[in-house]
Amino acid sequence: MHRLRASHEFVLQEIVITDAMRHMYDTLLDSTPHPHMLTNAFKLDSRASMYTGEARQVPHSPLQMRLDLELNKFRRMQREEGVVKVPPASWSIDTSSLVPYKLNAAKQVTN
Repeated sequence: MHRLRASHEFVLQEIVITDAMRHMYDTLLDSTPHPHMLTNAFKLDSRASMYTGEARQVPHSPLQMRLDLELNKFRRMQREEGVVKVPPASWSIDTSSLVPYKLNAAKQVTN
């Protein structure tokens, strides 16, 4: 939709975005889950807090914990600012400093 609005044809009014097109675009955004943007299709984890959306459990790995923290940061920013932000194309999470968990016999994290 954004590329269509920025096109040469749209500026010259050779292409017109109708209300039906706009409505279908909004419906698609509302019904399509996205890995890090909040849409209406975003479902909370069954163990998640109702207000923050954060799962109250030990993650399976430090990598998963780091990913969860970064995604929660994006979701929190979207809730506070009321806008949807797309991360830059070069966005990546630095996972080089992560070390595996050490578990004891009771499956508790010790480090």
